This record gives sequence, C-alpha cells and structure tokens, in this order.
Amino acid sequence: MSKVFLSFFERTYSLRESNFIKNSFLKASEVFESYGYDYVCLPLFEKHEEQDKSIGERARESLSFRDTLSGELISLRRDLTTLAVRTVSSFGELKFPCRVFYFGKVVSIKEEGYESYQTGIELMGVKSLEGDAEVIFAINDYIKSLGLRDFSISVSHVGITQRVLESVEEGCREEIKRALENKDISYLKAKFGNSFTAELPLFQGGEDVLKVLEERGFVEEAQELKRLGYYLKEADINFIYDLGEVRKLPYYTGVVFEVFHEKSGFPIASGGRYDSLSNIFGKNFPSTGGAVYLSRIYGLTDTKVQGKDFFIIDMSQDKSLGYKLASFLRGNGYRTGRDMVDRGIEHSLKYAFSEGFRRVIAIYDDADIRIYSSVKDFEVISLKEFLNAFKKS
Repeated sequence: MSKVFLSFFERTYSLRESNFIKNSFLKASEVFESYGYDYVCLPLFEKHEEQDKSIGERARESLSFRDTLSGELISLRRDLTTLAVRTVSSFGELKFPCRVFYFGKVVSIKEEGYESYQTGIELMGVKSLEGDAEVIFAINDYIKSLGLRDFSISVSHVGITQRVLESVEEGCREEIKRALENKDISYLKAKFGNSFTAELPLFQGGEDVLKVLEERGFVEEAQELKRLGYYLKEADINFIYDLGEVRKLPYYTGVVFEVFHEKSGFPIASGGRYDSLSNIFGKNFPSTGGAVYLSRIYGLTDTKVQGKDFFIIDMSQDKSLGYKLASFLRGNGYRTGRDMVDRGIEHSLKYAFSEGFRRVIAIYDDADIRIYSSVKDFEVISLKEFLNAFKKS
C-alpha cells in the first residue's frame, strides 16, 4: 500500500488513491443523504479578507495571489466550513434547518505539501445540542462506512480553555495556549503549580471529570457536555470527555469533538459548534458541523482498485460479435472492456487479469465462446448459454 497522501504542487494520484477518493465521495453521498443532507458544490477561491476574518492565523497557510483585474487579494480555499456558510448565506431565502454536505480539496502551505481531501457536513439554523449530536452520529457512521473500526471520539467545550486563557496575562496567552494544545504538563506546572490550569490537559474520561468542571465554576460548559453525552450514549457511541482540548480555528463557540485512530498521530475528523461565523457574511444563524480528513484516512484502509467483470478478446474476422457482447454485458450491469491491441491471445490474457478483470471472453470464428477464469483455465459454452447465464433479471 502506498503512503498516506504526500501532496506536492504537481500532485498526481495513483489508481488506488483515485479509487479511494471516488469511493469516499460515493459513501459520503450515501451516508450523509440518509441523514437528509444535500450536496453543495463549493467555490475554489475566496477573498483573502474574508478568509482572514473567518480562520484567523490559519489564513497565513493559504496560497494567495492578486487578481489582475480587480486588484483584490484572492486565496485558494483553506477551510470548507467557512465556504459552506458563505454559500448558504448567499441563498435568497433561507429555510432552517439547512443541512448540507461537501467534498473536495483544501489547499494550504504546509510541510507535507499543498493539497488534501476533505468531506463534511454542516447543520445550520439549529441551536440545540441535538444538532451537535446528529453531526457526530453522521460522522461516526461515515467513518465506519469506510471500513474503520478502531477509532475513538473525544468531546470538549471551547469555553473551558477560552475562559482559562482570559484569566491569564494577555502577553503570555499564546504561549500557554500552545502548552495546553501540546499537553505540556511540565511547562504548565512550572507556570501555575498544581492548579486546575496546569492539570487541565489531564482531565479526560467519563462524567467524573464534569464534576471537576462544575466545582471550578464551569457550570454551563459542564451541563452542555453532560447533555451531549446523554445523546451519544443513547446512540451507543463510545466517547470520552477531554476538557483541555484547544482549537486553532477561532470560529468555534461551544461543544467540539475530535476523532482519533490508534494508527494515526493526528485527528482523522473534527468539528463542533460555531454560532457566530455567519455574521462575517451578513447573516445571523447558529450552526454546527464536522469534517473528515480523508488524506489521513487513506493509509488506514485496505484500498484496492475496483475489480472489473469481463474483458473481451475478439479474434474473429469482422469483430461484430465482440461489440454486441460488450453492449449486452454493459446493459446488464457488468463492467466490460474490450481488447484493442494487436497481440497474441496469451499476452492479452495476462494483461486482462493483471488489470483486475475477473473473467475473459475469447471469441473466434466458430460459434462457441471461451470464458477464461485464469490465463490457463477456461470453459467453452454456446452463445445461447452465455446469454442465458449472464442476463440479469
């Protein structure tokens, strides 16, 4: 299996990677549409000014250029959530709840390259925690549909770390934020001693950690997390609370979540509530959502190029039967290719099976058809028997 997507400016994708991307979109359509979400096609570009307002310092990772006609600074899309909100905000009449899902590349300047694939959902116009739970349900089902099982979900609330950071001197907030993000306990204890702030990254687990929150005055955050946990338990979703979770994107306003896999050093999905993001685009509606980072999932799946059903080698004079059988098989739902290279039968057979065709049909000028199951193994049947055998009811 090839490595996890290594993206460069001149990025090319193998057939396995391409097949994974295709299947990921098909599964996204199947799973997210089952929850009532509609696919929305998002723009590739956005004004850098809007990007800077919506994602803050992460906008520095954008690939940007100056529009030669307008003079505006334009960026390739860095975050699909903001574009989904912008797109929905442009609709004439908004009807809530609005459920949309998306699929595509994001582009950024990173050490590992420029582009990566994401898919995700956004639930707009819903304030209740039931909406946050629905997003986690759908993301959980989608990841399972890709064949992954050994993943875990952590939930938190951005209000916790935001209030902690507001309580310290402004000049050292970024440094403390990085320490919380990296779970640097030694630094935090050197700075704050054996305090709640220093031990915040250690508070992970069940409802017992919520009691700690309430005791420290984070009553609203604890109640929201407890309510969300109730919905997740009812849906039989395994999760833990992680009170010290820090988000780099500035638009989150409430409960958030991340999905981890034991073989990945980074989250494979994340999301949460962002009730004020629509204000940037002249609207005012609450929202929640989540995204799956497909570039991080590819290396965790046993991805194969999709098999094909029939390969037709027509050795007859006029080639007419080969065309007719190919049309017949495709009309009955079989993936069927034809050989168009002038070579011997043995070379064509080797090619067909190496390319993933399950069976090969060899046609000669006599009335019978040879069906190969391997380079050397075949059976001979009549045309009538073949048509009866492979006509789907």
